[in-house]
Amino acid sequence: MRIVRRNKSDSRPCAGGGLSAFVKDKVLGYGYKLLCRMDDIGDRNVIATLLFFCTGREVGQLAKQLLIILQDDLNDPSALYPPAHWQKLQPEEVIGELYDRAKYRRQVAQSISQLLAGKLAGPGKNYRCLLSKRLGELAKMFRLNEVEQEILLMKYLYVYQAHFENLSDSCVRMFGYKDRNNTISASLISVFSGLPLPKINRALDANSSLIRNCLLDEARHFADELGIYLNGQSSVPLNNRYFQKVKGASVSLERSTVPAKDQQLVKDLLANRDNKCGLNVLLYGEPGTGKTAFSRTLGEALGYEVYEIKPETGDDTAGFRFRALQACMTQVPTQNTLIVVDEADAMLNVLKSGFSFRNSFAEKGYLNNLLENHKHNLIWITNHSVDMDSSSRRRFDHAVHFPRLNYLQRQSIWTQAVRKYKLTALISPEDVSKLADRYEANAGNIHSALCSCQRIFKKKPKGRNILETVDTFMQSQLQLMGQRASTQDGREPNSASYGLDGLNIKGDLGHSLKALERFNEYWEKHDKALDIRNMNVLLYGPPGTGKTEFAKYLARHLSRRLLVTQASDLLSKWVGESEKQIRDLFERAQQEKAIIFLDEADGLFSSREYAQASWQVTQVNELLTNMEKFHGILICSTNFKKHVDSAAIRRFNLKLEFDYLNGEGNLIFYDRFFKPLLNTPLNDSQKQELQGLSNLTPGDFKIVYQQNAFMEPAKIGHQDLIRALAEELRHKDSSLTQKWGFSAGGVGCR
Repeated sequence: MRIVRRNKSDSRPCAGGGLSAFVKDKVLGYGYKLLCRMDDIGDRNVIATLLFFCTGREVGQLAKQLLIILQDDLNDPSALYPPAHWQKLQPEEVIGELYDRAKYRRQVAQSISQLLAGKLAGPGKNYRCLLSKRLGELAKMFRLNEVEQEILLMKYLYVYQAHFENLSDSCVRMFGYKDRNNTISASLISVFSGLPLPKINRALDANSSLIRNCLLDEARHFADELGIYLNGQSSVPLNNRYFQKVKGASVSLERSTVPAKDQQLVKDLLANRDNKCGLNVLLYGEPGTGKTAFSRTLGEALGYEVYEIKPETGDDTAGFRFRALQACMTQVPTQNTLIVVDEADAMLNVLKSGFSFRNSFAEKGYLNNLLENHKHNLIWITNHSVDMDSSSRRRFDHAVHFPRLNYLQRQSIWTQAVRKYKLTALISPEDVSKLADRYEANAGNIHSALCSCQRIFKKKPKGRNILETVDTFMQSQLQLMGQRASTQDGREPNSASYGLDGLNIKGDLGHSLKALERFNEYWEKHDKALDIRNMNVLLYGPPGTGKTEFAKYLARHLSRRLLVTQASDLLSKWVGESEKQIRDLFERAQQEKAIIFLDEADGLFSSREYAQASWQVTQVNELLTNMEKFHGILICSTNFKKHVDSAAIRRFNLKLEFDYLNGEGNLIFYDRFFKPLLNTPLNDSQKQELQGLSNLTPGDFKIVYQQNAFMEPAKIGHQDLIRALAEELRHKDSSLTQKWGFSAGGVGCR
């Protein structure tokens, strides 16, 4: 094989320019140490690589010197080639052919070693190339010793320098120093550096700076952004990529969603921190609830400088964040500063959801070591905490939960955003209240919608309504995020003419309403009282009898917000998640002083006597526990009272049964729904026929009304409507008919 040598003008891209003297000397030094260990082992690639870094003059002198030393052998008539053959060859070819012959191999190796020793001898050089400079910056940033710097350089050269990779591959072929992760092994590093192997292994173990700072990953591969930086492909300083100093806060602490007691506790922790150890505060909860804003506001209120670790996307997100945090901590003072690790999910949630496996950061204890051994004020922010290891959870000095924004918090955010985007002339305080009630949105959704509105309404467009525009933006955002996009107040009735008249409610309705009114007043004045904490109301009866509309009516009557939730909204396929959602619902209602309406409650209150799984029992227990602790009004409705757990039945202060309409109720609801559609009143015969229809519900009237709402009054007759109501009875589900004990064939109609 012919050895190819390049002269001084040839270059290999490295560290922002040609092959620098720093790289040449490093590779030659590694090759020299390898050559000293080769003895009689032949690998022409090693010789070719080393000659690449020598000048043409040096190679020519080396070839001439070898020919002089071996002159007697080469002039021997028995030699393979005559002297004239050698005179026709280029210097590189002379050296290659001599090295190929085992008889002369040692002499060639010794001569090259002497040449390299001369090139490498002399006082230490002051390299000014980009690679040398940036390697020094990394060493200072991550506090690397000389051995760790040498390893990092070799890892870099192995990836970015083809000639050093050739040397490494040759070494593997000669000595078998193969690395299972397809990277340069500790044995190879020892050969090239001349350092003892145990010292190399210590610099590569889990406690070394290279691993703790995630400069090398678990497989000891080189971090991508470090290679890009060292190679000069990026002109952005690593500090600028890793972290930034932030100024200004969007809201004051007084307007923060964090309770005052938590705010004061965090302040006290920061003020009384021991200088010898760090502080870890965790902010966790729903996205868009103000965690980042709180950390900035806290720093501003304390007069601290706030530094935020920048995010990174890709396969090595956690590793990048650990490197960035370590770099920040080495350069930021430990006093009067806050370091905020936002979007720390990949760093904190080390357990894989649904499995018992741990990722490499958990196995190596990176997180726990960091939490215990730093000396800074760290604020950790995550949207998810379910996959945090218990050993990490207990290492936080304090944790603040950010639940879904309640109505009062949303109202405050809407108010601030309307002012910020200068829309106060278009959106009134009453509009803000309705928007906060209508949309369970986070701060990001609200600001995005109003920012877009500001762009549109800056030029005062004709014919465009501001509230309709806000609604459009909000609904599109919430739908994109997979959330329910409400378009009306949950208290609004489905019928504008709704009233209690005509409903067949069994029980003392007047007494129940009076009791609820008095409790509502008591609740307003004594929200911390313990003697009478709650009023739980059970509405039960066949479907369509008016239970949901009654709950809405009650909320309007008591001037309370109504949180409408179906049992299916709280049920989850994940064990423990349903219980969490139940707790969150009661906590939210407690904060907002709102009425909870739990529709189809039998799905959650199923009798524990017939439970087939442990989670069904714990689910009911969680609901009963929250009913006991809740301070407010809870309304539950069910179509199947007999399925509700007996312990739950006992916890309801008021129980109202909604039955099918009686004859008088039929007349009332007929008049309420159909009067606008008809020109004449019912005659006595029609009234008697209508009163004879048993088992009708308000829901049946609503269905028939919707079928005929767009018909012309002249084309609708009373007999047609009565016949349609009877037909609706016949179409009722047969299983439901059996459960409630009536016969569709005996409804008393023609």
